[in-house]
Amino acid sequence: WTYEEPDRSGGLEDLARAQETGVYSVLRLVQALNNPCAVRLMVAGRHTHFETAPLLGLLKTIPQENPEIFCCHVVLPPAASEENAALILRELAGQTRDVEVAYRGGSRWVRRLRRADLAA
Repeated sequence: WTYEEPDRSGGLEDLARAQETGVYSVLRLVQALNNPCAVRLMVAGRHTHFETAPLLGLLKTIPQENPEIFCCHVVLPPAASEENAALILRELAGQTRDVEVAYRGGSRWVRRLRRADLAA
């Protein structure tokens, strides 16, 4: 299974190939787990493009269907493989429950909700 930079020729075949190696492969993996006990599924890549949108949606849906599976999406910087391997190990070793993580400029970014003041 691969999660690589997509081919930018923009054809339907490219989109279908991206779906086969992305969302469908993760779906088949989760289906094969069949009643797992606490599983942590991390999908890591170097980009987020329209081709990955269905995969991100699936990663958010899986824990709703099976609470024993925790899913995380990590976007890595364009760095050497050794550096990115260290970041992945850091995520796996951590006890955080962050669903979306991005590493940029040496910083770890996560999605958070903040209360909005609608009266202003």
